Amino acid sequence: HVEVEADGARLTGIEDIAPLPGGQVLLSARDRRSGVAGTGGLYIADLPDFDARDTVPARRVAGAGEGLDPHGVAVSAEGARLAFVDAPGTERASVIWGDLERAGP
Repeated sequence: HVEVEADGARLTGIEDIAPLPGGQVLLSARDRRSGVAGTGGLYIADLPDFDARDTVPARRVAGAGEGLDPHGVAVSAEGARLAFVDAPGTERASVIWGDLERAGP
């Protein structure tokens, strides 16, 4: 069991994970039990940390700011593009795609 933290807080509701080149993973997270829309995000963590630590640091994907409710992630083979579903509720959902900006920590 490993905890994941970003911005000084534990990530709740990690539901999707996609491998990235270079030993990283992309995480999709949102606490759906909270009932509050727009509280999720996309995060990158270093895969080796999952074997070496009890708490893994993650960083928010550049350009994937506040107000997301991500569900499902896909990454291109070279790790440069991503797509995910932004599902803020039961009324509608959008597929979002674009360049994956992999800023450093």
